[in-house]
Amino acid sequence: ALVVEIDVPERGALDARIAERYLEGKARLRAGWLEGNVREVIDSLDQVLPDAPTDPRVLATLAMALARSGFYGNAFDLSRARQLADRALAVAPTFGEAQLARAIIHFYDGETPAAASMLRRTVTTVPGFALAQGLLGSIMLEVGALEHALAHLEAARSIDPAAYASELARAYVYLDRFDDAVALLSSVGARALYVQTAIARYKMWHGETYQITADVPDDLAPGMADYMRVAKQLHETRRITREQRASATAGMEQTHPRLRTARSQFVCEYLLFCGEPDLALDAIKVGVDAGLLDHQWMQHCPLLAPLRSRPEFQPLAAIVAGRAQAVLDAVLAAET
Repeated sequence: ALVVEIDVPERGALDARIAERYLEGKARLRAGWLEGNVREVIDSLDQVLPDAPTDPRVLATLAMALARSGFYGNAFDLSRARQLADRALAVAPTFGEAQLARAIIHFYDGETPAAASMLRRTVTTVPGFALAQGLLGSIMLEVGALEHALAHLEAARSIDPAAYASELARAYVYLDRFDDAVALLSSVGARALYVQTAIARYKMWHGETYQITADVPDDLAPGMADYMRVAKQLHETRRITREQRASATAGMEQTHPRLRTARSQFVCEYLLFCGEPDLALDAIKVGVDAGLLDHQWMQHCPLLAPLRSRPEFQPLAAIVAGRAQAVLDAVLAAET
């Protein structure tokens, strides 16, 4: 995979200063992706963009950084990311980074079938592209194609040990490989808080508590610090107070739908863990209204077992299943 050669004549040599900013931007984007700390990447690449207005590497990397910023609430950044990704694709339609940038934007726009289709073409052309393998694996995990998800997520990890490690760990949990998930999470060099919170979540799926000893800093992406504080206190007390419930519910009031779906899942799990299934069902409704795609979670998360027999759950599950099938159909079409 790493020696695949692709003829991309549109990419010429970069000026040394621009090349340095581009490579530094890629590294910083990778490091700050989880926490959403990408503003320095945007500012740095914006400074060299006038000198490389048609270079697909600069355009695509800046588009991805803007898309991630848009994911955390800046709608202008997401709009600009679309424009830059389209420019990168127009210049270099087979360039993997340009395809990934556009796929990410499709994903954040709720156009997951289009995102998955583009990612499938990308990993076929550039199988050694860890980020594309990882994102496709993550999507396949949500839509319930566990075997395909595992193949892409493990491919990503074989290329870049930190790429989508949290998603691969979640796949292991679904496969009852909890020890493998913990070992993986502990090996990637992420903040102890992230590792402990992830382990606590999966313990909670089986009705168990887990002590989160790491401190919660304030320099996290918007809303993330509140979520982690609630998680930490929840595992200490196994109760959710009115204030904690309000804080968790506020986390669902995100401007970006994809972020809203993720937060709704967390809140649903909190409430089920504390014995409040009616409120948990309300949280799922918020997620479904925002575009929830996670068929695997709806059908196989152990915490949701008390909800699956409820009449109100069935139509919500059917909506999510339909969305998942649309993604699978798009991937199948991309393979033919």
